[in-house]
Amino acid sequence: MRRAGAVLLLTVVVAVVAFVASGWSAAPPTPTEKRLLAEVETLQVKVNKLQTDDKSLTKDVAAIKKAIPDIAGVAVTSLLFGACDAALTADALQGTWQTVDQVTAALQNGTVYFGAQTPVDDTFLQAGTNACATLRITRTQALPPTVGNIAALLLLLHP
Repeated sequence: MRRAGAVLLLTVVVAVVAFVASGWSAAPPTPTEKRLLAEVETLQVKVNKLQTDDKSLTKDVAAIKKAIPDIAGVAVTSLLFGACDAALTADALQGTWQTVDQVTAALQNGTVYFGAQTPVDDTFLQAGTNACATLRITRTQALPPTVGNIAALLLLLHP
C-alpha cells in the first residue's frame, strides 16, 4: 500500500512537472498574433492621446461655458448700439428734410417736398425698452439737426 501511494505521488509530480514545463515552452506567436499585438500597442497609444485631448477639450468647454454670459452681454450691447445708431441717423436725416421743407416753404410760396416726419421707433426686441434710452443717449428732433447725440453714442466706445 505504501508502494501504491508512492507511485501515485510520483505520477502526480511527473504530471505537474510536465504541465508546468509545457506551459513555459509555449510556441512563439504567429505572424497574425504579432500583427494583432502591434495593433493593440498602437491603439493603446491612440487611446492615451485621446484621453489627454478629452481632458483638454473638457477644460476648454468649461471656459467657454463660463464666458457665455459675457459674450451674450457684448452681443446685446452691440445690438443696442446698432439700433440707437440707426435711430439717431434717421433723426438727423429727417431733421435735414424738415429744414429743407422750411426753406422751400419760405422761398417757394409754401412748397413742401418731404412733409411731416415721424421719428423711427427704437424699441429693442420684445424687451419694450428703447435702445437709445437704455444707453442713456438722448434723441432729439431739434432743427437744424446736429451730430451731438451721435458723438455721445460714439463716446461709449472710448475707454
